Amino acid sequence: MSGLMDKVVIVTGGGGGLGLVIARQFLQAGSKVVVCDINREALDEARKELRAHGTVRTLIADVSVAQQVEELLVFAIEQFGRLDVLVNNAAILDRFNPVGRCDTEIWDRVMAVNLTGPFLCSSAAVRQWEKQGSNGVIVNIGSVAGQAGHRAGAAYTASKHGLVGLTKNTATSYYGKHRCNIITPGGLNTNLLTPLGNDIDIVGHQIVKNTMTNLCSVEDVAKVNRDTMLDAKVYS
Repeated sequence: MSGLMDKVVIVTGGGGGLGLVIARQFLQAGSKVVVCDINREALDEARKELRAHGTVRTLIADVSVAQQVEELLVFAIEQFGRLDVLVNNAAILDRFNPVGRCDTEIWDRVMAVNLTGPFLCSSAAVRQWEKQGSNGVIVNIGSVAGQAGHRAGAAYTASKHGLVGLTKNTATSYYGKHRCNIITPGGLNTNLLTPLGNDIDIVGHQIVKNTMTNLCSVEDVAKVNRDTMLDAKVYS
C-alpha cells in the first residue's frame, strides 16, 4: 500500500484491542508507528507482537495529561523526524450510570481520557504539521454512543458526542490543509468493554445489553481506519 509507505503514525491506546490492530495494519502497509498506552504491561506485550510487522516505537503516556502528550510528540519526532497521521484511539468506558447516578469522579476521568485526550493530541499534532509545513491526517475513534443515547452511561455517551463535535470543528477549521475524520463503530469485543471499576450500574448496563446487536470486528474497523488514510489529495 504505497500511499502509507514510510508515513509516521501515532496510535494512542495501542496496547491492546482496536488500537493494537490499527497499529499492526499500519505497519503491514509500510508505515512507521509510535504506540502509546497508559498500561505498561499491555504496551510491553504489544511491542513484542508489533515488532514482527515493521518499525515501531512505544511510550507510556496518559493522553489526558498535557505534558505527557507533548512528550509523546517530541518522542515521535526524535524517533522518526516527522509526523503524518494521528489516530486518537485511547478511551475508557464508564459504569453505565445515567446522569442521576453518575458521580463526578467517573465523569471527570471519562471526559479527560475520551475528549480532553483527543483535543490535546490533535492540538499538538496540528502545531507539529505547521512546523513541518506539511499536511496531516487525524482519525478519531468514536462510537455509536456518539450518535445515540442508549449505548453507554452518561459520561461515555457525552464524551463521544463531544468527540463528534471536535472532529467537525477540526475538519472545517483546517479544510484544505489537514483532514480530520471520525469512525463510529458499534460494540467491539475488546478490553474497552471492561467498565471503569467493578461497581457497574446494573439497570444502565441492562439497557445497553438490550439494545446491543452483533459486535463489530476489530479487524474490519481497523481496515476502515487504515483506508481512510488513502487520499490522493494528502499523499500525492
